[in-house]
Amino acid sequence: MGLDNFNKYLSEIDDSLLILNVPQVSDSVLKYLWNKSNFKIATDGAINFLEPKKLFPDIVIGDMDSLDKSTTNKSSTAISHFLQLSDQETTDSEKALHYLLEKHQKKLSTTNSIINILPIAGSRIDHVCYNLHLMELLFTSKLTILGWTDVDIIFNIANPLLINGFKGHRISLSGVSGEKSNMSTKGLAYEIDSSVWQEKRNFSISNLIVSEQLLLSPTQGMIRVYLEHKLNDSSANFKAEH
Repeated sequence: MGLDNFNKYLSEIDDSLLILNVPQVSDSVLKYLWNKSNFKIATDGAINFLEPKKLFPDIVIGDMDSLDKSTTNKSSTAISHFLQLSDQETTDSEKALHYLLEKHQKKLSTTNSIINILPIAGSRIDHVCYNLHLMELLFTSKLTILGWTDVDIIFNIANPLLINGFKGHRISLSGVSGEKSNMSTKGLAYEIDSSVWQEKRNFSISNLIVSEQLLLSPTQGMIRVYLEHKLNDSSANFKAEH
């Protein structure tokens, strides 16, 4: 298994941004992801809070039941495409993710693709659980999905991962439901080895990165990572170099 470098995901500019319909989103995080993404897609209700900020995605996708008609009229000339999909068996976030997978189909056969989802968590806990479930279902070695909140980046790993420049940041780790998992770490305040992981029943909550370089080494199954980004903290040093 090769060693992945997390920071290349942050410095990658050939990636996509999926914006969900959760108006209470941090401007700092939105601006950071908007500026680094070369393709933006929004679910239908998200355009209602993007339009006043003069942010216009390449595509708006969904069943259009959450779309404000006045917003549609104002934004129609600035947005390349409105894609209406009336399938009621899937959520708008699922529709958008499958659209992005089709868009990246050729790329996925040769190199990695990055999809950033903002925000991965809103006020609806059922939507949060389902979005995390989608990240599990769509997990592959060629596709990296980063789910963003105002404070954390959430993602899944199955191979060893190196994280640089996050010393002093909080991190939590968990196994994925229904899967056996195991892992070890190097660079945490409370290091994890396989026996500790099993004793803690596949969880390490509110650990702390104490080294400039953190190594996460899954040895079995999939691990979910919750990494504090501090983009809203003006004194934080958020490094995207690798």
